[in-house]
Amino acid sequence: MITIKWKLKEFLKQEGITQYKLIKLAQGRVSKNTIGSAFRNELNGVQFSTLTALIEVLESTLGKEVSISDLIEVIRNDLD
Repeated sequence: MITIKWKLKEFLKQEGITQYKLIKLAQGRVSKNTIGSAFRNELNGVQFSTLTALIEVLESTLGKEVSISDLIEVIRNDLD
């Protein structure tokens, strides 16, 4: 079985960015509800445009590349 998990909370903590700061930085591009749901790993789906906006905001803020794998994790649970 495969599970997709948001790692936004861990990533932001590692980079020293609060959820509130990200909400302010992404204002007008990503809703605070979407960021909050991703932060809590409660977001069940995401548009590519939203993911793109998050990455662009984070890259602009951090001055470095951010990849999808920094924000989302694929967990494979073997049923053996």
